[in-house]
Parts: sequence; C-alpha cells; structure tokens
Amino acid sequence: MYTTTVHGAHDVRFDDLTPVSPGTGEVRIRPAFNGICGSDIHLIENPETSGYVLRHDADGNLAMPVGHEFSGTVEELGEGVTGVSVGDRVAVFPFAYCGECEACTRGMEECCERPTDLPGGLSSSVTVPQRCVFPLPESVDLHLGALVEPMAVAWHAVRLAEVTPEDAVVIAGAGPIGLGLFFALRAQGVEKVVISEPSTERREVAEALGAQVVDATASGFSAQVRALVGPGRPTVGFDAAGSAPAFSAVLRLLGLRGRMVVVAIHTREFAFNPTMALLARERSILHTYAYSMADFREVIDAMAQGHYPTDGWVEVRPASELLDAVEDLTAGEGSKILLEI
Repeated sequence: MYTTTVHGAHDVRFDDLTPVSPGTGEVRIRPAFNGICGSDIHLIENPETSGYVLRHDADGNLAMPVGHEFSGTVEELGEGVTGVSVGDRVAVFPFAYCGECEACTRGMEECCERPTDLPGGLSSSVTVPQRCVFPLPESVDLHLGALVEPMAVAWHAVRLAEVTPEDAVVIAGAGPIGLGLFFALRAQGVEKVVISEPSTERREVAEALGAQVVDATASGFSAQVRALVGPGRPTVGFDAAGSAPAFSAVLRLLGLRGRMVVVAIHTREFAFNPTMALLARERSILHTYAYSMADFREVIDAMAQGHYPTDGWVEVRPASELLDAVEDLTAGEGSKILLEI
C-alpha cells in the first residue's frame, strides 16, 4: 500500500503506507479516484508558496500528502459508526471541522477556526471521521463521487450569491470550476448563462455541454454577452478564471446592483478603481471559499438527478501518471483529470 507525498518542489513519492484501523466514530476507506486540483499543482511545483499549511515527518522533513478530491469504498468501521456500511461507495469531505466554533455552529464549516487536515486521498487507504463521509446513491458512480468536492466549490458560490432564475449570469472561465458553476446554475433553474473563455478547446467543450459561450478575446465581446443574456445587462458575474483582465471585463458588464462573485484564486495583486467600477451602479463584490456540508449534500442530490455530465471534460488516468498529468494541465491541455488508485 502507498500514500502519495510531496517532499519538495517536483519531488513526489509513492511512500509505503500502513493502514490505520478506525477508532471510535471513524471509517476506513479505500480511495478509488482522486481529482487533480490547481492547488495540488501549486503544491507540487513550489510547496513553500502553495498556501498550504505544510506537514513534516518526525525528522522535520517536508512530507505533505496529496489529494483532497476523492471517492472510495468503505472497508472498515470503527466503534459507534451508524448509517454507513462496509462496501458503501462514498465521497469524502476533505477536512475535519471542529463542530464547536462560531463558524461551525452557523453551518459554515468551510470557515472552521480549528480544522484538522485529513490524510491525502491519493492513497491506498484513508481513515476519516464518519461525519466526513457522504454515501453515494446508486445513480452516482465513483467517478462522479470524486467530482463532488470541486463541484461543491461552485455550488457554494452560486448559493452565497443568491442567484435566482430571473438573473442573467456571465461566467469568466470554462475550466472545471467554470463548468461547475454552469451545472449548478442550470440545476437551480437559471437559463440566462454565458461563459467567457479565451481557449478554443475549452469553448468547444462548454458548447458541447449545452452552454452559450463567447470568446473573451474577441472584438465586440461585451455586445455578444449582452445580446445573449438581454434585454439589459448581466446581473451576476462569476470569476472562475483568476486573471485580472477576466475579472475586470466581467465587472464592467454588470448592470445596476450587479453582484461580482470571485471564486478563483488570484495569485497576483492587481488594481482597479472601486469608485468607477462599483459606486455609480451600486455593484458589489463577494468572495467565496470552499463549501459547507450542506453544499456537499446538495451537489450529490443534483448529480443523482443527472445535472453533471462528464463527457468531454473529465479524463481518467492511472495514479502513476500524476506528474505527467500535472505537466499537461500546467500546459493548458485537458480540463479535469481523475487519477485511478
């Protein structure tokens, strides 16, 4: 058995793993699929600037486990576990919240003040608290189960933005989170949605999934968006691109009291004039982070209803191809890669 661990920049190893028997209230899982997240790429390329709270071994050497988007099968139950059985297929909420701080008592587990990181999902065996385990219905396979985490990021953003079917929405970016926003909006009855994307390949994928798509770099971009969502201007914008030009372009499109929702992680500072961008039209900017337990449950329900097709944007590779997959994603090739464990 193995666990995948980062020991330094571009130093990823499949270390030997001794399975941990579950204690009271815990569940041992055999992971099946693990998705590669942009944060995993940052961790592998430069751990020190990845934003992670890094873990070290007993000798003080970096030993950071990889993987937080994963599904698997329950193999062993600890004492006191109910509602989950050996053999159940599950998605895993990838951090253990304390359940006692202000955030947790308000249902904002994503903002827990005392979270505990779980073992990496790119492993042969993982032991986690039962509360982090979400059984999958029959119609949701383990491939989809590994997508619950990133799709919950998008679902959470749509929920916090209080989008309604009457809104007109523009999304910057047709990567996994941008597509997740599109799926979440469609599942919640929002029909006026346009995705802005500069990549021809990603535009074609989004169009094949039923989205209205425009080229973010084309002349007449603003007019195209307004023609598709009109009459009037978009009321909600989502930044799933993480670039200053994309953020600014969508913000400028919004109408009166438009809401700009930042879902992407911006790694560089950039400037904009809030008076010109926000004040005159009473626009607002909202930033969202991760997801709550409720978001996980709602995404799984939406998956069971068929709102999350995977054709054309999800690729499966063996776990041994992790570094090749990271290289391809860094080069802009593909969209979402699941590693089979």
